[in-house]
Amino acid sequence: MARYDLMHWSQRVRDQQAAARAAQPPPSVLPPPVRQLAKPRASRPKPSRDEEAEQLLRLCRDGRLFELQAWVAAGKSLWVPAHYRQTPMRIALNTGFHSLIEFLLRHEENQFAKDDVLRQACWSGQRSVMQLALNHGASIAGVSFQSVIETGTGESRNYSLSTAPIRSRTPRSRARSRRA
Repeated sequence: MARYDLMHWSQRVRDQQAAARAAQPPPSVLPPPVRQLAKPRASRPKPSRDEEAEQLLRLCRDGRLFELQAWVAAGKSLWVPAHYRQTPMRIALNTGFHSLIEFLLRHEENQFAKDDVLRQACWSGQRSVMQLALNHGASIAGVSFQSVIETGTGESRNYSLSTAPIRSRTPRSRARSRRA
């Protein structure tokens, strides 16, 4: 008999499990249990392709500013359906085409989208895009002070602090007064 007080607990457990397996009768030869197939999922219909949205996104990717201006002048919308992962503004931010970003900001009606441009510019440290977003109606309050401190570069932090409205009890105003 083994001395359990000198064994590691894991060896004791293995010994006990091995003894329990040895005490069991040998398994009979039964066919393996039949695995029931799960219910098939209802397939979702694939969203339809919107040719206008495809063309709009292609124009943004290619940086065709004059063709986009003609697009808007013809009365076509800069909106893409929700199932598209890219938007014209996101493509413009990724390409860094300053004039295209300005054009899209000028025609953007959604305040959240303008604030999102400011957030993305703050994240990537693009001071000129931050200025564009603020000039076209983005709210500095749309970007939390926490995210400016955590994600922004030193330059974007200083810019955010210098453009923030002064309120006496906000963390941004306290940081601004200490910096000055």
